[in-house]
Amino acid sequence: MIRNSFPAQRIVQWRSHQSHQQITGWAFTPRWIFSAVASLWIFSLTAGPAFAQNSPSLSESKLEISKQSWADLMAMLPKYRGKVVVIDLWSTSCDPCLKEYPGILALQKKYPQEIVCVSMNCDYIGVKTKPVEYYRPRVVEFLQSQNSNIVHLMCNEPADELFEKLKLDSIPAVYVFDQQGQQVKRFDGQYTREVSNASATQSAGKAAADSEEDEEESKFSYAEDVAPVVEKLLKK
Repeated sequence: MIRNSFPAQRIVQWRSHQSHQQITGWAFTPRWIFSAVASLWIFSLTAGPAFAQNSPSLSESKLEISKQSWADLMAMLPKYRGKVVVIDLWSTSCDPCLKEYPGILALQKKYPQEIVCVSMNCDYIGVKTKPVEYYRPRVVEFLQSQNSNIVHLMCNEPADELFEKLKLDSIPAVYVFDQQGQQVKRFDGQYTREVSNASATQSAGKAAADSEEDEEESKFSYAEDVAPVVEKLLKK
């Protein structure tokens, strides 16, 4: 089974835990500091050059990433009037998000003139020592690895506040807006795929077993769920 959702609250809790560890979780004794400095010096002589060559350079990146709130994004919709808009909320801490991300790129490639695909990263959690820009390198690294060429945004409001505002309990989450800017569909962990009566009975037992196996599973994907909704709108 493909895991397609990740609890939004878990991402926020995990990042908060990491931040707390960085602040209070280490005892910086003189011996520890000496060992750390020595290790870094040896690393710089050996792995340093290779690491630098493999790391993406922000200065050389052609990616354009704007910092926006959800309200800012909604205010942008009128300029896309006449086109279907697909918005993907994701995080670098969410494996299902990263696995599903190629789907939005394939959708944009298939309908380059008819739709606008928007990627909104939700890594920022509101920690003062880690502003939105702190997460930019890892976001850029992932987007570059995907050759992403859609609209890129980084949410500048804390993830937990955004998720609460949208009543969102898991990501990835995908929003589809029609040519008039009206939301017609939302895909998230609560989404249930519609099935025909013939296959409903056959899949009922499997669905129950899947639910017991992992309550965080969802059944949406770009190929099987998002794309058909978009294509239906384009035929109107």
